[in-house]
Amino acid sequence: MALGVLLVTAAVSRLADFRSLHRGSHIVVCGCGRSLLDFVPPANVITIGVNDVGRAFHPRYLVVVNPLMQFSPERREHLTTSNASYLFTPYDDLAILGPCRIPIAFGCELGTDFSDPNVLHYAETSTYVATCLAIHMGATHVGLIGVDFTEHHFFGQTGVHPLSQLVDDIDRGFEALARAAALIGTTIVNLSAISRLQRLPRLALDAWMAETSPRDGSLGSPSA
Repeated sequence: MALGVLLVTAAVSRLADFRSLHRGSHIVVCGCGRSLLDFVPPANVITIGVNDVGRAFHPRYLVVVNPLMQFSPERREHLTTSNASYLFTPYDDLAILGPCRIPIAFGCELGTDFSDPNVLHYAETSTYVATCLAIHMGATHVGLIGVDFTEHHFFGQTGVHPLSQLVDDIDRGFEALARAAALIGTTIVNLSAISRLQRLPRLALDAWMAETSPRDGSLGSPSA
């Protein structure tokens, strides 16, 4: 088992190596909103989390696009002890103990062109980057959970969301991303009943899972 892990780690060391790696899969993008409290990751679904979602469960992939200094000491402690398999971040000095670090470069703000395998587009929210990663990986079905922008994170009474004034812009950005993704065969839905995002189709997790049978989420052969 240890040898297998080492071989996979050696094989995938760049963002481009993950291009279409999970083609046809269901991928859930997990933010830190309160709807994450009701989420139990299905065994055959791939998860991409952001920041300190590891308080609830450890996703297979973790995306961190903010420097550690922007997190409170308490959040930083949880973030840096992640058990995710891979960490996607632009920071060379992000000291997270467990995951294999995959460096990322940013493309365009609110970008929707997926032709360049070496970049991920970005927006005000890190879950946009994580959603672009799911598309990059070849997901057919992408579901968002914990992308709520309501008061409080899932782990505590943290007050008004810092991006609450930008929700309309973020909502439009996700809508445009979903339209572009649909052209290459990827659907994006909101799995949260409480999310303030209104422009994405909204489905319960069970209904989303029932649309098609998810493929196994194990790593395939990376493409350069």
